[in-house]
Amino acid sequence: MDVFTDLLKQNIPGLHKARLRAVALFVLSLISETTVNLQKLALSGLATAKPDSVCKRFSRLLTWVATAKIDFAELFLKLAPELNGNELILCMDRTNWKYGKRHINFLVVSLYVNGVGYPVAWRLLPKRTKRGNSGTSHRIVIMKKVLRLLKPAQVKCLLMDKEFIGDRWLEWLDRQQITYLARIKDNALVNANLSVKKYRKTLSRKKMMRVRVTIYGQQVYLSHKRISGKDRRSEHLFVIGNTIQGDEMLELYADRWSIEQMFSHWKKRGFDFESTHITNSKRLIGLMCLLALAYVMVYQWGSRLNDKRAIKRKKHGSLAKSIFRYGLDHFRHAMRELPPSTQNDNRYFETHFCGYLFCPVVSSILLIKFLMYGIPFIFNTRRYV
Repeated sequence: MDVFTDLLKQNIPGLHKARLRAVALFVLSLISETTVNLQKLALSGLATAKPDSVCKRFSRLLTWVATAKIDFAELFLKLAPELNGNELILCMDRTNWKYGKRHINFLVVSLYVNGVGYPVAWRLLPKRTKRGNSGTSHRIVIMKKVLRLLKPAQVKCLLMDKEFIGDRWLEWLDRQQITYLARIKDNALVNANLSVKKYRKTLSRKKMMRVRVTIYGQQVYLSHKRISGKDRRSEHLFVIGNTIQGDEMLELYADRWSIEQMFSHWKKRGFDFESTHITNSKRLIGLMCLLALAYVMVYQWGSRLNDKRAIKRKKHGSLAKSIFRYGLDHFRHAMRELPPSTQNDNRYFETHFCGYLFCPVVSSILLIKFLMYGIPFIFNTRRYV
C-alpha cells in the first residue's frame, strides 16, 4: 500500500498523504474484493480499523474525490504512456442500470489502444434526461473536457452508436474539426427524401460509398453492411462520416466494441459496478473515478505480464483469457500471498479479542457461567471418576 501511495504522490502533487493513502486503500480493496459494495470492501482486511468505521471512511472519501480537483484523465496518461500520441481513436457511449427507482446513467468517452478502451472523460447524466439518453449539451460538455486533454489534430476519429445523432451535435463536431463515424437508424432520411434503407437500393454499394449525401443537415459519406445474428433489431449497419469514406469506415467502426468490453469489465466480468447501493450523485462520481483508476491499474498490470509471459491462445485463435482478467487474477493472487496487516499486530489482538473478553457485560456473563457450572464440577469430580 505504501508503494501505491508513493506512486500517487508522484503523479498527483499537492495532496495530503493521508488522503492518498485512503485512495490507495479503496482501490486495492476494490481490486481484492472485485466489488464496489462498501460493506464488502470494508471487510477486505487491508485496514486495521473496524469494518463500520472503514465503511464510513470510504463513504466520506467518495464525496471528497468528487469535489477534489484531481484530473484523473491526466493521471491515466501518466500511468499508461501509450495513450499519448497521434492518430488516437475515441469512443463515446453510455452505461446505465437501475437501483430501486433510481436510473443511473454515465456518459463516457474512452481511448482505443491495442484493442481495449481507456476512460478519459465521464459525466453522470441528470435524472431529468429522457430514459437516460444524453442530450447535445451533455455531449458537448464532455467533449470539451477531452479537448482540454487532447488536441483535435491528435484525434483520428470519434466513434459513436446510433444514440449520438442530431443536427446540432454533428454540426458542432464539424466546427471543432473532429472526424467522426456514427451509426444511424434505418429510418434516417437521405437528402430529406428517402430513408437510408430505401436509398441503398437505388445505387450500387461502391457508388453509394463515394457520393456525399445530406443526413441530419450535414454533408456526409454513407457506408452500409448487412449483419446477421440472433435477436438483432436490424439486419443492416449504416455508418456516416464527415471525412472518412469507403470500407475504412466499417473497419474503424468495429473498434467501437472496445468501450463495450470496458463496460463489461466494470460490471459483471470485473468490479460488479451495478452492485452499488449508492444513489447520491457526488458519491457516484467519486466511485466512478476510483473505479476507472483501478481498471487502468489492472489492465496495465496485465499488459506487462503479457509482455513477459504471453497468454496462451486457443485453437480458434482467441486468447484463453482477456488481458484484464489476466492482470486482475494475478493482482489478487499476489495480494493474498502477502501476510495480512493484522497477522503480527498485537494491537489488533488487544483491540478485537481482549477488548471483547474484558467488556463488563461479557465478563459478567462468564462469571455467572463459571459459578453455575464450574464450581459444582470442581467439588463433585468424584462422581465422574
